[in-house]
Amino acid sequence: MKRRQEEVLSNVEKTEYRGMRKMVQTEIDQLKERLISSLNKRQISLLKESLERSSTSLLTKFSNLMKIAKNENEIDMQRTISNSLQTFGVPMELVFRTAKKKKTKIDIIQDVSGSVIKSAEFLSLFVFLIHKQFPG
Repeated sequence: MKRRQEEVLSNVEKTEYRGMRKMVQTEIDQLKERLISSLNKRQISLLKESLERSSTSLLTKFSNLMKIAKNENEIDMQRTISNSLQTFGVPMELVFRTAKKKKTKIDIIQDVSGSVIKSAEFLSLFVFLIHKQFPG
């Protein structure tokens, strides 16, 4: 019952926050709702800075999740036993399986004609920022 009350209160707080956020919109929030083709150079540079901050925070959250997942590897019994036999079982240290690195490949096909050139520029910038965070 208490948990349900906390969930309801949490939802009320979120709703109030969203309402306040709509009332007090920043310039970036207003720009996000406009067409890219109608923005001037200063507004585009503001959006680019916002995109860089957003991508950095997104990648930070993602890397934190990867670190948590990395610590949850399975125990490698064969290596654990063979290592413990070398010291007659004292002290016994657990050996964990190392996760194989899987490289993700992203192929992007985008239209770069004049009508969508600014949108394509933002997509290219976002992909570049992600690539910069994960070199190699």
